Amino acid sequence: MAAIILFLLLLSIITSTSAIPINTPKSFSAKLIHRDSPDSPFYNPTATLANRRRSAHQRSLQRYNYLRHRATKSSSSITPQAQSDIYPITGDYMMQLNLGTPPMTMMAIIDTGSELTWFQCEPCDTCFPQNLPIFDPSRSSTYKTISCDSENCNKFHARACEQNICIYTIEYADESTSEGYIATDYFGVASSKDSEKISIPDILFGCSYTAMGNFRENITGIIGLDMRPLSFISQLGDTLDWRFSYCFGRATHTDSSSLIVFGDDAAMFGTPTPMVKQDGPEAVTSIYYLNLLDISVGEDRLYVPQGTFSLSSEGGGGVIIDSGTEMTFLHPDAYELLAWKVYEKMTLMPWNAKSGETQRCYMGNAEHLEDGVTVPVITLHFQGGLDVELQPWHTFRVQNAEAICLTLLPSHDMANISIIGNLAQQNMFVGYAIKERLVYIFPGNCDAS
Repeated sequence: MAAIILFLLLLSIITSTSAIPINTPKSFSAKLIHRDSPDSPFYNPTATLANRRRSAHQRSLQRYNYLRHRATKSSSSITPQAQSDIYPITGDYMMQLNLGTPPMTMMAIIDTGSELTWFQCEPCDTCFPQNLPIFDPSRSSTYKTISCDSENCNKFHARACEQNICIYTIEYADESTSEGYIATDYFGVASSKDSEKISIPDILFGCSYTAMGNFRENITGIIGLDMRPLSFISQLGDTLDWRFSYCFGRATHTDSSSLIVFGDDAAMFGTPTPMVKQDGPEAVTSIYYLNLLDISVGEDRLYVPQGTFSLSSEGGGGVIIDSGTEMTFLHPDAYELLAWKVYEKMTLMPWNAKSGETQRCYMGNAEHLEDGVTVPVITLHFQGGLDVELQPWHTFRVQNAEAICLTLLPSHDMANISIIGNLAQQNMFVGYAIKERLVYIFPGNCDAS
């Protein structure tokens, strides 16, 4: 099996207004790998379909809890060396990059819901085991820490100071922790288009010397892609025109391709929908919220009551588009309307899931998801005229030898946050134009991108 693809990354500047090296490209792309792909370091050939489904369901619930915590977090809870609103590493798409001089290979999860990129570093007081070597900054001639009084140190919301070196502290919802230096170094990426290798200096990241809790040994870190100041896209700033896009291939197709693109070549196709502006602390305003107006099942509109998907002043409600959540969550009122309409239109018999499970299931198989007749198309109607058609393989998946189950779930607490997960984004070109505050979602074939 081909070695784990080389991928993307980069990021520049210590401040978003700093000069960018003349060799920094205006656009670049990198391949992504799904955690269940045979090329993935997570791949377990002995895992059953039921094992993978349970794991995916649990990851989605963990991710929902993280986004709920972040969206409803008040500014008064943010203090130096306080907890940062980040969750256990539960994302689904990874890329490989090189860090330092000489370069070391790293593997990280891409995450539109996180800011700080971080990796484990030597000397590591308490670290989780990882298959790849731990980054040793003492062996990199281009590694630099940043001072406590620097502008970038002050930009990060969970920070401390040690001998005038900027320290970050992250506490996860499950009490996992990561602590270390905020530093800069060279990031290297292998372009997906050709054999060119891109190396970008002075990329800001967290160099973790303490990481305890619910981490996996096959991942060395996380790549933050939200709108806060220290995320990758924010560091790159005007050089990449504040744009990136991705296309996630069919997760059930082991040979499918996934891609992330930064800059001028990012896919901005079709009619966009505006991001919803949310007032509040930075942790809330940097989330990618969209305005979902209504839903159709087949030709039938649900006429979801106005305001069901609206953001509340306390940070609850709203619709988030997210790379790291697998399942899609809907406000319970909208979910019940949708689930009932799907039931009306299905020609398959209901299948009872195990006690305590919330998924709606039917007696069926993979062929029913491809025949264009058995399962209705579900359409999401967004502000601005963007209609996103979700095919049966977006909204259902094979659960076992007997059943297919809906990949949409009801929000399970009073926050009533809705999340468009990555299963619903398969074979879609999803583009983020941050400066214009627009999101593009257009059907496509990721294998041809």
